[in-house]
Amino acid sequence: LLLMEVGSTEEKSELVKSEDPQIEPLAPCDPKDSTKPTPFDFITENVYITERGTSREGKRNKRMMCDCQFDPECDDMSDACGDSCLNRLLMIECGSRCPCGEYCNNKRFQRAQYASVNVFRTEMKGWGLETTQDIKQYSFVMEYCGEVCTLEEFEVRRKEYEKDKRRHYYFMSLKADEILDATRKGNLSRFINHSCDPNCETQKWTVNGKLRVGFFALKNLFAGDELTFDYQFQRFGEAAQKCYCGSDNCRGYLG
Repeated sequence: LLLMEVGSTEEKSELVKSEDPQIEPLAPCDPKDSTKPTPFDFITENVYITERGTSREGKRNKRMMCDCQFDPECDDMSDACGDSCLNRLLMIECGSRCPCGEYCNNKRFQRAQYASVNVFRTEMKGWGLETTQDIKQYSFVMEYCGEVCTLEEFEVRRKEYEKDKRRHYYFMSLKADEILDATRKGNLSRFINHSCDPNCETQKWTVNGKLRVGFFALKNLFAGDELTFDYQFQRFGEAAQKCYCGSDNCRGYLG
């Protein structure tokens, strides 16, 4: 079993498109039908299996208010909590008290400002996800959504999935004691494949006091490009899986 780690530097037939992240893009289908992705419950934000109170750090981050100033009559719209926003530099999204109000540009997770994407069948890697629009370097692509599990629940699910002989796993480390699992519930980001030379990376952002994981472009992307990131797998005793990313610097195996 492999567990994806979040790292940050700061399965071709057109089956599924997502223009609006609020619309469920996958209809129920036969899990034995290889012409369609395995069905899952589409969610628009993380689901906590065991609800926890916000940590002290989370509460402090939730209260963080930037010092950005914006006048819609004379300032450029991009200046409202733009690149110099203190919260943005700290990977914290602005909250309801942001001085820029409705013009704030630092609420990408909360507003689900995702790139337009398409699920497609790859030659060697099963299902994959491609962008249907150009994406600028460093831009937010989409959030990785799933069920947030404790380590105890993670162990239960890990054994259950192994018993069921599942071929694909969607675990991602969120915190030292929390794991994201997009196996049963998730969004289209679960189709993003691994690459040893990825064009996206994951970043952890604090949103209203809770950690969330997002994909960000490492380079300029163009419509039709497959979205990839480095899984940075932590392996639990099993043999390493062969990598089919095809990049020049391919490590040969996952984990």
